[in-house]
Amino acid sequence: MDDPEGFTINRPGSNIGKPANQPQAIPEVRYQFVDNFSYELGAHRLKFGTDISHITSDGYLYQNNPGVFTFTTDRPFDPADLSTYPVSFLKNEGDVTFKFTNTNVSLFAQDAWRVHQTLTLNVGVRYDMYRITGADMDAFNLAPRLGVAWDPFGTGQTTVRGGFGVFYNSIMFNVPIFTAFFANQRSILINSPGFPDPYSRPGTPGTVPVSTYRAEGDDQPVPRTYSVTIGMQRELALGASAVARQPVAAPAPPDRVGENPKVTAAVEAARVWLEAERDFSQIPGVSAAIVHDQDVLWIGGFGHADLARKSSAGPDTLYSICSISKLFTSIAVMQQRDAGRLRLDDPVNRILPWLDIEVTSPDGGDITVEGLLTHASGLPRETNQAYWTGPDFVFPTREEMRVGLKRQKTLYPAETYFQYSNLGLTLAGEVAAQVAGRPYAELVRAQILDPLGMSSTFPEMPAGERGRRLATGYSAITRAGTREDVPFFEARGVAPAAGYASTAADLARFASWQFRLLASGGTEVLKATTLREMQRVHWVDPDFETTWGLGFSVWRSSDKVFTGHGGSCPGFRSQVLLKPDEKIATIVLANAQGVDTSRLAQRMYDLVAPAIREAARARPDAPAPVPADPALTPYVGLYTSGFSGEIAVLRWEDGLATLGLPSADPARAIARLRRTGDHVFRRVRKDEALAEELVFEIGPDGRASRFTWHNNHYRRVR
Repeated sequence: MDDPEGFTINRPGSNIGKPANQPQAIPEVRYQFVDNFSYELGAHRLKFGTDISHITSDGYLYQNNPGVFTFTTDRPFDPADLSTYPVSFLKNEGDVTFKFTNTNVSLFAQDAWRVHQTLTLNVGVRYDMYRITGADMDAFNLAPRLGVAWDPFGTGQTTVRGGFGVFYNSIMFNVPIFTAFFANQRSILINSPGFPDPYSRPGTPGTVPVSTYRAEGDDQPVPRTYSVTIGMQRELALGASAVARQPVAAPAPPDRVGENPKVTAAVEAARVWLEAERDFSQIPGVSAAIVHDQDVLWIGGFGHADLARKSSAGPDTLYSICSISKLFTSIAVMQQRDAGRLRLDDPVNRILPWLDIEVTSPDGGDITVEGLLTHASGLPRETNQAYWTGPDFVFPTREEMRVGLKRQKTLYPAETYFQYSNLGLTLAGEVAAQVAGRPYAELVRAQILDPLGMSSTFPEMPAGERGRRLATGYSAITRAGTREDVPFFEARGVAPAAGYASTAADLARFASWQFRLLASGGTEVLKATTLREMQRVHWVDPDFETTWGLGFSVWRSSDKVFTGHGGSCPGFRSQVLLKPDEKIATIVLANAQGVDTSRLAQRMYDLVAPAIREAARARPDAPAPVPADPALTPYVGLYTSGFSGEIAVLRWEDGLATLGLPSADPARAIARLRRTGDHVFRRVRKDEALAEELVFEIGPDGRASRFTWHNNHYRRVR
């Protein structure tokens, strides 16, 4: 017979009756504080944070049956058959009430330390303290973590990453609940009981054994994981990573453009010309790059990053890029626009209530987000501080910039004239940070620089790189023909408009990302449609001579449209030139004032673009281009007559050419040569007619030692 009468019956094949207890509602009161902040100190990016919570809970577990019988057989109970008797009876006494508090304190600190331009160490530690009173449970966990990123070749295309860390599992909330239950419950256990009366079995002890359960506490280890990782990331081409990338549609097979002999010759001509410009203009140091799509066709440097230390300028030398900073700020703003956090026609003072500047034309309309990006807001060029004044070039802090606004006024009604404004792009950075809810430097690092692999780009001048990778800035040439050292500066509150530092290698990555995004579509850091929108003209001044996009400068040269930005700061000049429809970029960075980096970048483009366009248009099944003739190598070099400058004899197209150095317009100054005899060449006119002769003399080393042109002699100097 099975008559539970409220009891629970446990058999091998079935369970009958009610559960032993029923959990009730458990009210809780929770207090929580979460915060973190980041700080850049030289080569260190420090981050600290905390998460503190305090929870108070109370509840009870209702005992809702008189006990549990456990049988070892499914056969019905037979008083005459001992094998059908239950083996045990368990009864929980009373309803369990409990109350406990759970205090959780988590603290962390981490440092991304750039030990060297090729090595970054990430060192961190996390401390977690759990204390649950009423459940006798404590845990104090200190978790160290270490990561490393190493660029073994210094090219930015191969990165070895590794890490070690200890990770503790948080104590789950149901653990203290059941711990409290077992810690406070009293139970009666009877072995070989009677049935249905557990006390009726003959031979049952007259006393009832009572067991009290106790939860173990402090000495119980919290579950943890020890993690060790190592891996390698290899970029197939600049900016095209082997992992987590969408396929890139290329107009020609990989490396086909860069390997074309005509492209190689044009790039070499640009390199020779740029080196001469640096030498003849006495520029301390120059770093530059020529990019086609995802390939860096050439990258290098000339001169010195620091004249006193004689340190060489190169692809990874850090320069102030000054107003090129505005491109990153503008991208950050457009990211927030795409996320729905702002509109371009939003009045800026609705986002920044502290924007307290006198509006000279109240009827002229609002200062909008778009007006900041197009420099058509009517704002003055600078904040209320004289930071372009030497010798110290002291820039304002954010707070000083804000306070100074109260003493400033607009120049024009909004949307009337173009007025280049560092103040405007500074406010644009404040807008992006405000709507994103995080500090500006942290925002652009997380949303732009890190995703693009621009680890050598900093939203503020990296003081820790002084005397290392950061170039020393120099003045323009004085009347005495000298250049003076310019003190180290930090743009501080004006950093969104003028504070960044970067390298030629990182800016080449930046250019390749834009070409890749525009070609493939979709989203990578930014929507392709948004980038295209930014690079269109959004403002035309009334004189029809000044045009601007959203953050990007847009200009015409020789009936072609270009975009990009330049920079000019104390001791530095820079230029990024982009031709998106041709996927060509030229980048020039110099550590001196008085250097026309815009002209240098434009003329480099003029030299290389025709050959790149021709190679890029070649069909994949087209015959391979004719390789350069090695017989022409002995003539290539630099020559001088001692009268004026130098003459470079270069490979050009399928032959040779001359280029006078220095040259204001090298693409126009190139003169093609055609071989007509033994060591004899003639200049080719624009109408393809042959002009005067150049006759080379060969020296003992097999190279040309000099040539005669117009009856004048030019000796080899390199």
